[in-house]
Amino acid sequence: MEHDKYWAERFEQLTEAELRKADDLSAEMVKEYRQTAQDLNDDIQRWYARFAAENKMSLAEARRVLTGRELAEFRWTVDEYIKYAKKADLSEAYIQKLKNASARVHIDRLEAIRMQMAQHVEKLAAKGNARLTDVLRDIYPDAQMRTAYEVQKKKGFEPFARIPEADVDRILKKPWVSDGLNFSDRIWRDKERLLNTLQGELTRGLIRGEPYGKIAQRIAGRMGVARSAAARLVETEAAFFSSRGQLDAFRDLGVEQYEFVATLDSRTSETCREMDGKVLPLSEFKPGITAPPLHCHCRSTTCPYFDDEFTEGETRAARDPETGKTVQVDSRLTYENWKNIFVDKTQTLDEWKENVASQATNAPGTLNAGAQSGTIKSNLWSTPNGWQMSSGYKYIMNSAKASGVEYRSVSTFAKLPTDDEIISRLAGGDKTKGSCASLALAYAGNKAGLDVIDFRGGLSQSFFSRYYNLNNIAHFSGVVSREITLKRCATDLAKYLKGNEVVDGKEYCLIAGAHASIIRRLNGVLEYLELQSPETTGHVKNGWNRFDRYGNVAACLYRRFGCKKTVASRAILIEIDSFLNNPEIRSTLGYINTDVNAQMKGVTGNVK
Repeated sequence: MEHDKYWAERFEQLTEAELRKADDLSAEMVKEYRQTAQDLNDDIQRWYARFAAENKMSLAEARRVLTGRELAEFRWTVDEYIKYAKKADLSEAYIQKLKNASARVHIDRLEAIRMQMAQHVEKLAAKGNARLTDVLRDIYPDAQMRTAYEVQKKKGFEPFARIPEADVDRILKKPWVSDGLNFSDRIWRDKERLLNTLQGELTRGLIRGEPYGKIAQRIAGRMGVARSAAARLVETEAAFFSSRGQLDAFRDLGVEQYEFVATLDSRTSETCREMDGKVLPLSEFKPGITAPPLHCHCRSTTCPYFDDEFTEGETRAARDPETGKTVQVDSRLTYENWKNIFVDKTQTLDEWKENVASQATNAPGTLNAGAQSGTIKSNLWSTPNGWQMSSGYKYIMNSAKASGVEYRSVSTFAKLPTDDEIISRLAGGDKTKGSCASLALAYAGNKAGLDVIDFRGGLSQSFFSRYYNLNNIAHFSGVVSREITLKRCATDLAKYLKGNEVVDGKEYCLIAGAHASIIRRLNGVLEYLELQSPETTGHVKNGWNRFDRYGNVAACLYRRFGCKKTVASRAILIEIDSFLNNPEIRSTLGYINTDVNAQMKGVTGNVK
């Protein structure tokens, strides 16, 4: 059966946006597992250095009791573990285990290192459980709300009840597979298995009299297996609760049939290919059997099935929450407006209609509102005649909207601020996951006369941190940019920047490695703009910094930008003066622009 193209695409986009949160968490967990593996390696290496002879140790030597001084050091370490466990809200059983160990008179060397290993694994599991809980608490109600919004665009708008947090927690705790375990149970079960495996590898190595390097290699391999299992758990649970959110919205809104939608490409499983396009009654919606996820890494979704096609732009009946009367509303009412009016009731339909009229002048193609003729002679904002919107711009607009990024329209400055004023209003210690790219775009917008600030964090930060999205922006109509292919990222990019491509006195946005920043050459000296430091003075300060601060340009690219010395990569260089009078840039910056009171920056933030 052929899909209704609109529904299939919209629900694919919705599911992709939810699963992207899981991808971000998986990447975060990979870093945590690698750090834990390194911490384990360091502790065991120190243990060997202290007690082993010629990098080898027998089990009998490992069973020797700690001396009085060693025991005192061990107790101090365990006391620190107890403080951390209480602060991090680790289990009472584990805290009691630590207390019992601290009170013992005799502890052997092997028991001491096993306690250190347990602490690392316990911390890892606790972090994973807390972060996955947070992400699923976001995914389930968000999927339900966005599904309800899409369905109401077809059936008509009416008040929709937000699910209480207590109910969300109850649903998350309920097992959905036959073994009776929920995601939290699995994390703690896997923690015990991992710890037993790691401690077993150490003990077996001691029995065999193996050198430390061989034992360390096997422990690293076990951590790699556990890391992959953790990523699978995150992705599978996210897919299930995204699917569950859709199901509950379908039920609440009286949807009778649903259609299975597979993402069809070279990675699509045979199971999902066979299900694609099938229409089933809602009573048969069973995740893992007739609904996603059908397997690990499942990217399929479902959409409501209606007998007639949906046409975006039609009007729909809407029951006004204030008056109870039915009125006609454009079905393109945005998700945020729908949520404000029909869920949170922080806005009325009449207020929304008034805002629609006032915001129309800020839409792409009518960007002359707010400019004051004669104030900034070189920066009169109006759409150039015959402007052709780029495919990259269309992608960014559709993708940002589908990802749920809030839009805040951008106005122009009555008086263009100085460079120092722009840096002062934008910069601060970064309390987001890393807003370097959106900050650089905000700076470029300010230089072009647009009143935009950042440090929004969340979906906006995540969206503008992706290389693919930044590359689309670099290809907007009127934007001058180049993509640089590098065999050795730091070394080759340093040579490129020191060449003639960076013109003296001109500013660029450089996207390379794991960082994005504004750069320039001033009087022959290469500089980059720091906007994420909590400090105003000292070694790392906001403002212009020389690339040779770490010794040379390649070292700065390695240390600040995260460019690898011997790894191939790509970089983007954008001439920011090409943002001037560009309607696509102005519209895009609306997905970055932040309420001044909602900025996630301050002295407790960090350079990222």
